[in-house]
This record gives sequence, structure tokens and C-alpha cells, in this order.
Amino acid sequence: MIFTLAFKSLWFEKLVSFCIFASLCSVIAPLMFLFSLKYGIISTLEHDLKSSPLKLEIKMMTGYKLDENFINQVKNDSKVQFCLPLTRSLSATADINYKGKIKTSLSALPTESGDPIAKASNLDGVLKENEAYLSQTLCDDLKIKTGDTFLLVISRIVDSKDKTALLSLR
Repeated sequence: MIFTLAFKSLWFEKLVSFCIFASLCSVIAPLMFLFSLKYGIISTLEHDLKSSPLKLEIKMMTGYKLDENFINQVKNDSKVQFCLPLTRSLSATADINYKGKIKTSLSALPTESGDPIAKASNLDGVLKENEAYLSQTLCDDLKIKTGDTFLLVISRIVDSKDKTALLSLR
């Protein structure tokens, strides 16, 4: 009976009821949006920024020649998790040849045991000298399976001369 009277009262003053409902929605909706931004999107972005090895990586953008003392000092720093004394971005093009199929202009990234990028990709990070990790997309394109052997071709221009290295990897 009370609900019936309340509904009839709301229906009788439907314009006023609609205005009250609209004003509540206009206040609550932006607050819910801001709340979801703060505790959803923004906190996820903050977490990724603080924990992703790709975002924490420091890259040298120009050709520095660093001595071994500097590299050892960085390796021994307690704030540094991983140090690789090679450039991550090689000034070379990498091509892969597998059973006559060729993929050109690929990125080649050096790695070492304990590499956080390999760990973040659920890889153990332990490779032998003739082994390499390949992306799933590349393996799907070339139909390469774990344990298959492929040919890696690295080409560079050094002192206006083309240099090419061939490497058989697994």
C-alpha cells in the first residue's frame, strides 16, 4: 500500500520527479567516471609504468663509447636490476631464412641470463650460444617450431662497406 501511494505521488508530479532524477544522475555520473579513472585506468597505468621492464629500460640514443669501469659500476649498483653492456638497438638489419621463406628487416635484441624483458615474456632467459627467441607472430608466419634451425643474416654498412654475417640458430 505504501509503495502504491509513493508511485502514484511520483507519477502525479512526473515532471518534478524527472528533474530530480536527472539532477541526481548529472551529479553522480561524473563522480563515478572520475572514481573509475582514478582507481581503474590511472592506477593500471601507474602500475605498468613502475613495473614494466620495457618502461624502466634506459637506452642510449647516440653513439657513446663507455669504458668497462662504468659498466661494472652500473652492474654493482643496488638500484640496477639488469645491465647489458651492448646496445639494445643494433644499427643493423636482421633477416631470417627458414626453408626458403625469408623475413627481412627484423629487430635483433641481445639478451643475457636474468633479462627482465625475457622474464616478463615468461621466458627463462637461459640461451646457449646458437639459440634465439623468436616472436610468436614470426614463428606463425614462417611455420617455425621450437627446436627448428633457421639462418639469421645480419647486414651492416661499416666505413661505406657492406658487411654480412650468417648464423645458424635454433
